[in-house]
Amino acid sequence: MDKNKFEKNKKIIDALNTSQKRVDELLEIVQTHSNDLEILVDGINQPKEEASYKKEHKELIITISEFFIEYKNLKTELFQIIKDILKAEKQR
Repeated sequence: MDKNKFEKNKKIIDALNTSQKRVDELLEIVQTHSNDLEILVDGINQPKEEASYKKEHKELIITISEFFIEYKNLKTELFQIIKDILKAEKQR
């Protein structure tokens, strides 16, 4: 494997590690957000808290959507590397 491919593959491995950490962070954020859902369903009128929850919900949707796009791109790169490796192995 030449140095350029090695560096590119190392960057993708680093990106995978970062992605895993981000997944853990997002799961924790979503769990906390889910726990806060009680503000909306408790039957008590709390307009400020409800508005804040809804705003946070919209921001969370955007954040997770952006993460999914990045994750999909990372997966595509990873599968291309695997495809190239398998192709090189086949030619040997």
